[in-house]
Amino acid sequence: MRYYCLATRNRRTTVGARFSKWTRFKMGNHAVVFGSHKPLVPYCHWYGNVYGCSYPNYYGPRESLRGLAADLSHKSPLSVCNVKSYRKAPESFRRLFRRTGRSTPAGVAPKVIALTATRNEDWVLGLSLRVSLSYCDAVVITDHGSTDRTAQIIREAQAEFPDRQISIRRTDDQEWMEMDVRQEMLDRGRQLGGTHFVIVDADEVPTGNLFPDLRKLALKPTRGCFVSLPMIATYHAPNVFRWDGPWGDTNQIPWAFGDSAALRWKVSDAYQLHRRTPYKAVNDGLMFAGKNFGGLFHLQFVNKSRLQSKAVWYKMIETLRYPGKRSPADLNQIYDWTLREDGDTQIYDVPESWWAPYRQKGWLQYFTPEAVSWQQHEVRKLVAEHGLEIFSGLNLHGIV
Repeated sequence: MRYYCLATRNRRTTVGARFSKWTRFKMGNHAVVFGSHKPLVPYCHWYGNVYGCSYPNYYGPRESLRGLAADLSHKSPLSVCNVKSYRKAPESFRRLFRRTGRSTPAGVAPKVIALTATRNEDWVLGLSLRVSLSYCDAVVITDHGSTDRTAQIIREAQAEFPDRQISIRRTDDQEWMEMDVRQEMLDRGRQLGGTHFVIVDADEVPTGNLFPDLRKLALKPTRGCFVSLPMIATYHAPNVFRWDGPWGDTNQIPWAFGDSAALRWKVSDAYQLHRRTPYKAVNDGLMFAGKNFGGLFHLQFVNKSRLQSKAVWYKMIETLRYPGKRSPADLNQIYDWTLREDGDTQIYDVPESWWAPYRQKGWLQYFTPEAVSWQQHEVRKLVAEHGLEIFSGLNLHGIV
């Protein structure tokens, strides 16, 4: 059960005031804490299990119920409402929730669409794309200037899944504008009628034990919320994975979200890297936890050379695109965590069931982890164009 905090705005209350009145009532499968308090956020913990607390949005008298309805439709963080009648508020909120709190809008058939960005990932795209097509209604792909067999792989996969739609857009922009790419893919997915989206980069594949239930799992998140899967890092080989520290229980990958008009990746912030979930999406948590239940294979870890060149490429891109934003030491710390090894490293065998469905379907022939990464070529190209001095202080892991 989730708890929402709703309150009247009382200009006479002081910052330190507690709720003057409060009550709880059920609303569908959720509960509401209703009170009167201006700055609710610092005090929500008094009542426990309060969901999604952040600084409140104040709505004027005319916009109160409309704004609240919009918030509840995607379970936004804490909202504060002006309402004149304390006694009438609970029933008003119940009516609003019945109209707006559904996981899929009334009368709309759920449609799952995968969002996949790729660049020269022919070593794994044939596998990940076929997995997505097996449970999604459509796949939206952005090909960022691939020079390998990406186009051919997409054509072959489409021929195997003629009843699934693939929307492809190629961009040859020199810079990797991740937020723009993700927003454009989301826009295309919405045009195709998507109600639920899965975020699947080309080097990510759900573990095979989840394969029969992937569609059901993708439909679980309600509107405006996202769910995550544990990250399974196949560590320098496809038959073992690492599970300790940042590779363990704390490492989870946002995977699926229920769409809401409020969600977006495109913002005014100029920083264009490493935003996995749309802004305003509410975290609905892990679907399951622990190393024994599977999750999402992040196959970047399967080849140490690829991992090193990817880390170096990102450090170089940040140095060139955002000069002075982070020091070389900071960039080394941020991007080299994936390469850290110490005495506490814990390696486990990948269960047979995690690869079995893909092996049975013959899809593992499209997975060649020993292939040389495209980032290695790009790293050397950047050094040739800009010289080594500008990258002074960065750990280049012997690539150049």
